Amino acid sequence: MSNKDLAAKNSGYMTLANVNIGDMIAEELDGLEVRFEKIKIPSAGSTFFEIEDENGESAGVAEFSGVIVYQHPLHCYYKTKYTGGNNPPDCGSFDGINGIGDPGGLCKKCPYNEFGSAENGAKACKNRRRIYVLREGELFPLLLSLPTGSLKEFTKYLKRLLS
Repeated sequence: MSNKDLAAKNSGYMTLANVNIGDMIAEELDGLEVRFEKIKIPSAGSTFFEIEDENGESAGVAEFSGVIVYQHPLHCYYKTKYTGGNNPPDCGSFDGINGIGDPGGLCKKCPYNEFGSAENGAKACKNRRRIYVLREGELFPLLLSLPTGSLKEFTKYLKRLLS
């Protein structure tokens, strides 16, 4: 096979190699609301994860596997004690850097993001982590929101991956 034939054969692949798939998906979904299905962590003595499907129905599974494709910090502060439900926080941050709402501003300088600002020496602003998990055979990742109590173990996991 000549170099010219090889170049022609690889031109389709090379074209795709320079494409930003994320931009293509964003363009295709422009104007549509994309909602990630969720994985709920077992709570109150349960040993099953709840994995939501496209209809919002949940199925319990003892374990699941996938690849973490993205993760980011998430902070939320409620002036009064959070009691559940879909109430938005008084202040929140999807990047762990800038809080939006009351009090707002830089998270690292916020007095509510310091230990001792809540009961029992805890932080009034709850630090969480959102993890996007892609399971085999699926196109869109599932969303797993790690609670504050799981951050230490997740940090250990990331350290092991990076070393």
